[in-house]
Order: sequence, then C-alpha cells, then structure tokens
Amino acid sequence: MQLMTAQDLLGLEKLLFVKSCLKKKYSVFKSDVAFALVIILISVHNTNKRLTVQQLVDSIPFSAVAARVKLAALVSNRLVTLERTGDDGRCKVCVPTPILVKEFANLDFPSTVTKTKSRTPSISVTRLESHI
Repeated sequence: MQLMTAQDLLGLEKLLFVKSCLKKKYSVFKSDVAFALVIILISVHNTNKRLTVQQLVDSIPFSAVAARVKLAALVSNRLVTLERTGDDGRCKVCVPTPILVKEFANLDFPSTVTKTKSRTPSISVTRLESHI
C-alpha cells in the first residue's frame, strides 16, 4: 500500500473543507453522491468542456440511480442546469449555474488548508473531522 503524500493530504483536506462549506448552505451536499457530481462538473467546467448526463453519471463510483436522483436535486436547487444538445432532445449536457460557480469562486480557504509547513505535515484527525 502506498502512503499518502503531503500533497495528497492537502488535496483531501481542501475537498473536505469545500464539502463542509457547501453543506452549510445546501442540504443536498450531505450526500457524497451530490458532492462527487459537483466536483466532477466544476472540474470539467474549468476546462471549458461539457459533460452529458450519462458521462457525468458514469464518472462517479456510485449507482446510476443514486447519481440521477442527486442530479435532479442539484437541478431543483438551481445549482445545475440541463441543456439539450443538437437535434436530439434526449441528449442533455450538465452545466453548473452561475450560483454554483460563484460558490466555488467565493471559497475562502483558511491558511491551514492552503499551506503545508513541512514535507511530511501532521494533520490532526479531529481538525479533518470538523470539516466533514
């Protein structure tokens, strides 16, 4: 088994911080499925690409039914929109709304999440759990 590097731990801590911030405003983010969908969607959005509903659902390690239910919840919370593509109205792409993009843009990471003091930082489990 490969140990996590300091960079891996920093990335994990950032994700936990993002989830805790989103959970405070939107109950849908109590679900790991919804959070995974949004992380993938924002990552792809930042590269100016678009994912179809099927591509997004297939990109996370959860059941397709759970993913579609949580995607519907994200749409009803006005965090994601579904846009038709081309002539075939059945195929839709997932687009983060300006509200969701703004939520990510306004994240204010505390200094403990953005910096590591040494090559092998000691990250307190209780501090990580407080972000969950």
